[in-house]
Amino acid sequence: FLSQKQWKLLEQSLARPANVRLVISSIQVMADGHGFECWRMIPHERTKLYNLLQPTLAKTRTIILSGDRHVGGFYKHETKDLYEVTASSWTHTIPYGKFDDCSNAQECDEIDPRRMDDFVRVNHFGVIHLDWDNREMLVGFKRVETLAVNEDG
Repeated sequence: FLSQKQWKLLEQSLARPANVRLVISSIQVMADGHGFECWRMIPHERTKLYNLLQPTLAKTRTIILSGDRHVGGFYKHETKDLYEVTASSWTHTIPYGKFDDCSNAQECDEIDPRRMDDFVRVNHFGVIHLDWDNREMLVGFKRVETLAVNEDG
């Protein structure tokens, strides 16, 4: 998944002091409940990533930011102080009933003990607000509002 050079760069970056760490992945790292592309499908690489992050977790709030699901979700690792936020999609999302005959979160959302709540199934994007003075971080989603365009300009 990552080249040796990329792993080395990540290791060097994690060795630097930080108040917050944002680890970006184009696909989900923690999710286990689906068959789409994710780090679960390459377990040796995911284990390597977790092992690399482990020494920093006690000292630094670490959030993994991911996408590529067309739904939004919050995840918490069951044994590590590690969170993941999956935000997508800006333009289209997967509505209830798209792949199965389901009509609500309990029927449609895959079972994943790490997911903290129901999926967000509206067009959205992720936001992070850092309050350095109070040492607080707020992570969430913003709904993409569809703007009506007048055909006359």
